[in-house]
Amino acid sequence: MERSIANGRKYIKRGNIFKMINKKRSVLLLRIESPDDGNKFFPPYGLLYISAALDNIEVDSKIFHDYESDKLFKDIEEYIINNNPVWIGFSVITNKGLMSSLRLSRQLKKKYPNVPIVWGGIHPTLSGAQTIVEESIDYIIINEGEIVAQALTKDLMAHNGKLKNLKIPGMGYINNG
Repeated sequence: MERSIANGRKYIKRGNIFKMINKKRSVLLLRIESPDDGNKFFPPYGLLYISAALDNIEVDSKIFHDYESDKLFKDIEEYIINNNPVWIGFSVITNKGLMSSLRLSRQLKKKYPNVPIVWGGIHPTLSGAQTIVEESIDYIIINEGEIVAQALTKDLMAHNGKLKNLKIPGMGYINNG
């Protein structure tokens, strides 16, 4: 028996359990701050724009914006396990949060090597060559990222997580063969 719930997604009933079918894919968006920065928290406007752009192509997104901590890592890990994101994006500025983002990128790449890690924001825009040589980063988005994020997501989804269109304007990567 198929049912449509308020959000328009279809569920199938098996016993007392409803299993969602045709689940939308998602993208995980992160802005990691360092407790050592002393910066005030400002809304992650860039990630909000990316999230809206992804929504326009019917891809869900989840934004985590917090200080680096074990609890944050566990929450992110739980999201990855439950949602299998198409890619994980970091909004990175050049401050102490940069090292927090780098540590988390390395942890996530080690644990989830098949999920692409994407860095965007002011740091990869100004220091793209330095950023893309980091082994835990698969792609960088340079300058504004809404259209790039849409193209990247569509391509990864169409090719089972492997990027085929290597000429997306505004995106950087290292071609390893």
